[in-house]
Amino acid sequence: MKAINVYILIRVFIGGLFIVSGFNKIVNPVENFQYIVETYDIFPDVLEVVIARVVPWLELVFGIFCVLGLWLTWSLRGIFCLFVGFIIILSQAIVRKLPIDECGCFGEGLSFPMPVMLLIDTTMLTLTFLMIRNMQRTRQLSLDNVLDEKQ
Repeated sequence: MKAINVYILIRVFIGGLFIVSGFNKIVNPVENFQYIVETYDIFPDVLEVVIARVVPWLELVFGIFCVLGLWLTWSLRGIFCLFVGFIIILSQAIVRKLPIDECGCFGEGLSFPMPVMLLIDTTMLTLTFLMIRNMQRTRQLSLDNVLDEKQ
């Protein structure tokens, strides 16, 4: 019996987190997430609107692609960049002692205190980096492998 590849489990878990996070933000009014973005007080107003409209869709698409293993190299790089951005945004808010109790990372569906979310994001960033470094294992049971075999 073949052992379960831990990279597949990590890929599906992180992809699932992004699907849930993006979906929760998309099904709620955009103003809700825009308010959360505004509370971090680092972006110009026009960029806050763009972030509130684009980031949830990026999360959803990258999450779906990650779970399916489609365009996995680019999906994981996108997820990695989002985690870096999330970590920077959370860190600056913590350092500046902004009066934000919950990060708003999962929209209205789920909420964590900012230090907890910073730890979670840092862990997920590390796992994403490991998946990128071990792409051969990460690509097992992926659509990328199926499509490569058909060519």
